Amino acid sequence: MTAAFETVWRQRAARLARPAAPPEPGVLTVLVVRLGEERYALDLAAVAEVAPTGHLSPVPGAAAMLAGVMALRSQIRPVWDLARLLGLAAGATPGGGYVVLLRTNAGLWVEGLEGIRRLTRTELPEGRRVTADLVAVLDLEALRKEMER
Repeated sequence: MTAAFETVWRQRAARLARPAAPPEPGVLTVLVVRLGEERYALDLAAVAEVAPTGHLSPVPGAAAMLAGVMALRSQIRPVWDLARLLGLAAGATPGGGYVVLLRTNAGLWVEGLEGIRRLTRTELPEGRRVTADLVAVLDLEALRKEMER
């Protein structure tokens, strides 16, 4: 390896090793997902990654809310149908769409992704869970409890 490459690699390593910037006070960074025409926001700090749905294996005798399980990097992960967890009418079947893998190792099946968004206190005042443009911010702790039932 040449000295120039070595310098570039060291600079890159130093840049990547820096700690992430602390979150801004009063700002919630979320991943906005779609279920039919409705939009929901998941706290980005709770999201590990997003993957295309791929193949979901059904679990015989499981609750209808469990869309199935998927193998990801040699691990079996449960994937929950977010629409059913929220008590919405079943929409599309989990064959397309995406799985939002949470840091808890569970996955949530969603129909679509809108992207990452930063919500300020102006957009989401204290005590409100819905933005002016009708994005509902989900309580992931309540969803986790629903998954455990």
